[in-house]
Amino acid sequence: LAAMASGAQILKPTWLTESRRLGRAAPTAGFTVTIPKTREGSVFEKGVMEHWRKHNEASGGGAFRGLKVAFYGSFQGALPDQQTLVNIVEAGGGEVLAQRAPFAAGTLRALDLAVVQDTKLEDDKWVKALAEAGVPCVSDQCVVDWVAFPHADLQCHLRFGRHADALETLQKQRNCYA
Repeated sequence: LAAMASGAQILKPTWLTESRRLGRAAPTAGFTVTIPKTREGSVFEKGVMEHWRKHNEASGGGAFRGLKVAFYGSFQGALPDQQTLVNIVEAGGGEVLAQRAPFAAGTLRALDLAVVQDTKLEDDKWVKALAEAGVPCVSDQCVVDWVAFPHADLQCHLRFGRHADALETLQKQRNCYA
């Protein structure tokens, strides 16, 4: 997911073998990783890797380019775990301003998005502070789906029903190449 978020071309390990055999970097054609399928369907949206490569080429950044993100909660037992989610956001060009509360006033004002642990409630002190700052709060699964399904609506990940308009604006930006 981090590689996809960055817009990197993801190649099969056999590309390394072929490059070694040639004594130089082999052409990438035929070595691009394909999306695995499950019984339920695709693990990722069709064309997702090409989407993020084109996004990177056109915009000069990855899936989270320019976004300022905070994480709030322990995310114990979350899959992927918090550090992996942070890595995905950062690989995609986002900046993680905070990984735990307390949040400084300047940080709250600068945030575009907050990933909030599912056990946090709407009356939580920091959830209220994020809401007052106009920051959309989303579940941890939003980070995964942001990358895996770039054309899917992310409103289902919005927590506490606030700032849906701000999340909608961010969704539109993730689909723009320029």
